[in-house]
Amino acid sequence: MASQTASVDAVATATLLDGQVVAVTGDADGAVRVWDLDTGDMVGRCMRGDGGAVLAVATATLRDGRVVAVTGSDDRTVRMWDLSAGRTVGEPHRGLANAVSVATATLPDGSAIAVTSHRGAVLRVWDMGTGRLTDTLATGLGKVLAVTTATLPDGRIVAVGGGRRGLSIWDLVQRQLVNEYRASSMDPVHGMAAGTLPDGRTVVVTSGREQVRVWNPDTGEVVADTSTGEKVSASQVATAVLPDGRAVAVSTAWNRLTLRDLESGRVLAGPFMSHAGAAVTVETALLPDGRTVAVTGGEVGKVRTWDLAAAQFPELITAERSVPVAAMRTVRLPDGRVVVVAVGWDATLRIWELGTGRPVVDWHTGSASSRIATAVLPDGRAVVVTSAWDDMRYTDTLRVWALPSAEMLPVSLGDAADVDSIATTTLPDGSSVAVVGGQSGVCIWDLSTGWLISGPFAPPGGSVNRVAATVLPDGRTVAVTCGPANGGVWELPSGQCLGKMFTHGDITALTTVVLPGGRAVAVTGGHDSALRFWGLPTGKPVGEPLMTGHSEGISAVDAAVLPGRRAVAVTGGRDATVRLWDLSAASPLGPPLRVPSPVSGVRIAEVDGRPVAVIAGDGLAVVSLYSGEE
Repeated sequence: MASQTASVDAVATATLLDGQVVAVTGDADGAVRVWDLDTGDMVGRCMRGDGGAVLAVATATLRDGRVVAVTGSDDRTVRMWDLSAGRTVGEPHRGLANAVSVATATLPDGSAIAVTSHRGAVLRVWDMGTGRLTDTLATGLGKVLAVTTATLPDGRIVAVGGGRRGLSIWDLVQRQLVNEYRASSMDPVHGMAAGTLPDGRTVVVTSGREQVRVWNPDTGEVVADTSTGEKVSASQVATAVLPDGRAVAVSTAWNRLTLRDLESGRVLAGPFMSHAGAAVTVETALLPDGRTVAVTGGEVGKVRTWDLAAAQFPELITAERSVPVAAMRTVRLPDGRVVVVAVGWDATLRIWELGTGRPVVDWHTGSASSRIATAVLPDGRAVVVTSAWDDMRYTDTLRVWALPSAEMLPVSLGDAADVDSIATTTLPDGSSVAVVGGQSGVCIWDLSTGWLISGPFAPPGGSVNRVAATVLPDGRTVAVTCGPANGGVWELPSGQCLGKMFTHGDITALTTVVLPGGRAVAVTGGHDSALRFWGLPTGKPVGEPLMTGHSEGISAVDAAVLPGRRAVAVTGGRDATVRLWDLSAASPLGPPLRVPSPVSGVRIAEVDGRPVAVIAGDGLAVVSLYSGEE
């Protein structure tokens, strides 16, 4: 939605007098900014205090309709801001410890108050109409690290403060301590928010380093206690009610955003990457069109909005504690099952059924591999070819494994000084071969016998870091290679060069596809985030480059023709997004899909007659590509 140079350290939302829904951000440069959540534009002018970074912000509406924000800054000040007028309300209060958390409430008499936490054993209460400090509330549970306000079922308006030892509850009308509830573990509270469950109960959700807890503030009962699933603190949390009536909590942890069921704490979606740097803060809002959105602020100066109901998230098929996937392929077994084959940096080869997500094999191969390919041999057996570095022999070793048993076959494909990419294909005589590219060029190996059929043959520029292979509509088999500067198209098995590809840069992703009209093309992606298309077998460019919008380049690509003869490509990036493209229209299909980690591979496959994309990164996920239109 917005971009600036300073870190966004605090965010709140509000509805102005004209119905405009806005986000109010507190930034590390000491500024308070207001953003239109519909257009993403800044509203009014930037408001500044004495220059200290803004650590906390909240909003409330006064009796006269004015919307006021309260901020706490690291210059030890608390300020009230009239958002419409763009100026402070009353004088700033100086000399206190930094206010690290702030919440607001409207009392039965209509007055708006703010409650601030200063990492001490007290909360402070402020009149938002005048900006004056009106009361101090003490606790017996030590330092209060976060604060929120809530309305209990009996109508009492309370402040809830959380720290290392538990929760303290104060009646804001009587200004007295009501209850204190000790936590079962000393997990410090970093964020806190109140919400209402579908049955009308009020709950408070707290986020800490290890746990996300849901409390009943009226009884002190812990309704849900779940692990954050992260190795870093869940810094902030907010609550919302989706259009279908579900109550949810949205929490941040480092650069990831997670959506949870508010009553059970169960993860509904995510975690997925929300910012390039840390996602520092989060709040929710209801837009005039009925959408429920989350607003996040990050340390790189970004403010982003997320449609919580419309967001589609990948279905994870790996274990909760997954190992980053080095390489991944799919293949159909002789019994008709489609499986995902992945190798991890922990030197394992894992196989899952694509339709059910059921694990089939978890096998330790002895050495990590980042280059694999799958194939079906002439006798019907499915195999996977891997390349791994052999420390003893100081060379890359090519291995062939039977699927789904992961038994290593007695087929030696020889050794290579450096293997950078592997593809498989079928030659005109019906033999299945591996096409192996590396620093010495390209070699063709028979997968049934292990014999070297041809090569090495050297493309323009010498080395090969990406290779793909396909059968052309006229029956010829070709390999497509890309090196540091240029690429080429080679007839197999002769190794005759059929065309040169002047790629003008390092290619990081490569695939091939035969379009509905019968034209075969190679599809490449690079650090410039552009998809380029090359006619086969000539290697000449086809059309204009398609700019994908991946902020950190394209790390993976696959292409296929879906039911209904629609040609599509799926791209993945190091920016942890996956994007779907209509190749005929050269346009995106739907919004980018955010995933929890940078993407190391994508494959298009078919499950029960419907196309899916398999995504590899810190684990695996499967996303349906079927829209119901074909």
